[in-house]
Amino acid sequence: MSLRDEFLRLLREDEEFRYAVMGLLGVADLRSDLKRLADALDKVLEVVRGLAEAEARHMDLTGQVFEITKQLAEGQRQVLEVVKGLAEGQARLMDAVRQLAEGQVRLMEGQARLMDAIKELAEGQRELAENQRGLMNMTRQVLETVQKLADVEARHLEITQRILEEIRR
Repeated sequence: MSLRDEFLRLLREDEEFRYAVMGLLGVADLRSDLKRLADALDKVLEVVRGLAEAEARHMDLTGQVFEITKQLAEGQRQVLEVVKGLAEGQARLMDAVRQLAEGQVRLMEGQARLMDAIKELAEGQRELAENQRGLMNMTRQVLETVQKLADVEARHLEITQRILEEIRR
């Protein structure tokens, strides 16, 4: 039997020898290192699972954020539509205010012309009243003159009748 065969037989059959050889070869250290490595690998796998779960939650949250972003975009679009409508309404309102202001200017111009016409009318009425007073004075004077003429004619008639009576006598 060769040395090699003897060595292999002792490894198979002699447990104490086998452990002694393993200790000399550092197999026990390798075993404990492999155990620590396996434990570390388990921890890495646990972290990877946690990361996968976190990634799944992140994807869910990203989907929710995307949906909220879509809703916000739709809300913003609606707000922009409302703002656009308000701007159009404001433009129409400004146009109406401008037209109203123009109408007020025309109204004020018309009122000024009306006031001028009223002043002219009042002046005409004042002149008419003066003319009426003058005419009434003239009418009174004419009536007084007619009365005087009537008195004179009545006297003339009286005198003429006296003269005729005197002549007839």
